[in-house]
Amino acid sequence: MGRSWVSVSRRTPCCCTTARSPRPAATSITSRIASSGVWIIDAKKYAGKVEKRDVGGFFKTDLRLYVGGRDRTKSVDGLQWQVDAVRAVLDDDAIPVHPALSFVDAQWPIFAKPLQLKGVWISWPAKLADLVLRDGPLSVDDVERISRLLAHRLPAH
Repeated sequence: MGRSWVSVSRRTPCCCTTARSPRPAATSITSRIASSGVWIIDAKKYAGKVEKRDVGGFFKTDLRLYVGGRDRTKSVDGLQWQVDAVRAVLDDDAIPVHPALSFVDAQWPIFAKPLQLKGVWISWPAKLADLVLRDGPLSVDDVERISRLLAHRLPAH
C-alpha cells in the first residue's frame, strides 16, 4: 500500500493510502485514515447537478443518485466490495469505516450539504476533506497502527 502522511495539526493526523484490490481486474482502493476513521474514497469526474431522487411509486421508496440527469447509483453500490475488503483486513467493528464518493466538476447548490445514500457519503472534495478531518474515536497511534495493518494486508501494486 502506498502511503503518505498529511498532518493538518498535531491533533489531526491523516494517512493517505492506495492499495491493490484483492479482486482481479478491479481498481485500487484509495483511503484516508484519520481520527474520524477509515475513509474509502472514490473520486468521479462527472459534470452536472448532483441530487438524490426518490424514483419509487406511492407505496415504495427507491432512492437514487443522479448527476447531470443520469442515474449514478451504480457508483454508490460499487463501493461495497472495497468496504468489505477493508473491514475483513481490520477485523474490528469498533473502527469506523466510511465509504465516500467525491464528485469533481459537479454542480452543487449554494447551501448544499453532503448527502448519504446507502451509507455512502456523497460530496465535493473540499467538504469531504472537512468530514475526514473531523474529530473521532481514533488516536494518533490508532491511525498509524491501522495504516501499517492495511499496508501489510493490502499492499500497493
